[in-house]
Amino acid sequence: MKKQEGFLDSSDGKNKLHVTRWLPDQESLNVWVQLVHGMNEHMGRYEEFAAYLAEHGIAVMGHDCIGHGKTAASLEDRGWFGERQGHKFLVQDIRKVALYGKRIFPEAKHVILGHSMGSFMTRRYLAAYADGWKEKEPEAQSDQCGNPEAAHRKLGVEWQQEPDGVILSGTGNPPHELVRFGWGLANGFCIQKGTRDRSKTLYQMSIGTYNRQFAPVETDYDWLSRDRERVEKFLKDPYCDFIFTAGAYRDMFQTILEDQRAEKRGHFVKNIPYLIISGSDDPVGEGGKGIKRLVKRYEKAGVDDITCHLYPEARHEVLNEINRAEVYEDVLAWLQEKMGERT
Repeated sequence: MKKQEGFLDSSDGKNKLHVTRWLPDQESLNVWVQLVHGMNEHMGRYEEFAAYLAEHGIAVMGHDCIGHGKTAASLEDRGWFGERQGHKFLVQDIRKVALYGKRIFPEAKHVILGHSMGSFMTRRYLAAYADGWKEKEPEAQSDQCGNPEAAHRKLGVEWQQEPDGVILSGTGNPPHELVRFGWGLANGFCIQKGTRDRSKTLYQMSIGTYNRQFAPVETDYDWLSRDRERVEKFLKDPYCDFIFTAGAYRDMFQTILEDQRAEKRGHFVKNIPYLIISGSDDPVGEGGKGIKRLVKRYEKAGVDDITCHLYPEARHEVLNEINRAEVYEDVLAWLQEKMGERT
């Protein structure tokens, strides 16, 4: 396996996306997986999972989203997407990395795996891309990942197809009214204190409630996993130790609202296989209730190839759970089955 790191220009015209790719030793590839991480984390936390897939002949690539990891230019930029509608840049960056991957792996099938925040951004991407990408094409640019020509220029206008498959990890389907309330509260903080304000009120209202069902707890992040070592590693990670800004919370709530509107109308990519992986004790998925509602919504909308694994007693990060070997095997089996069928 080979690991490579580099940078691509973000769609916001300001940031440099830190991109990591894990390449299997074999030259011929059948599929590559694009990772989109969750809030308060970075691509480095997916090392074990990515290495596992690479060992089985699957290439993996992902970037640190705006406001995260090595993409964030400073401590002040962590947990901040932009002054307004920053979530659109996160969604456009998914496409930029997808185009870049298409340039590197032109013959391989493309699967997007979005976790938590990344799952909601991925769902927004699938809705925005349902009728082809509507945004203005970015200008050609060079990158520092070994390809001086921008991927989309190399591919031209022919790259119009959707990904070949989608994996949603740690996703959810929260009540619409609750999300609207959260958006209004976050927007109020943005107006009163600015988009960079780090509100403990917003934190407590959102992820601050996730630990309640696991009391008594040892840390503020027991809800992530039953694996104590993984939770401690998260707490000690300097790239994970920050509170989201009011602007980022507003943009996250806006993304979820847009997801729900598009999915209820059936306006998203439906003709590809979906895999949903979640823990039965994941508060984001409401202990499985939100996941089941989401599956029903997808089925009603016309998704006819959907697989759902709800792991008993697992929490939010199933890729970091004590039964992660089982999860890895399930993901690999799905990739081998579904991507082997598509031509």
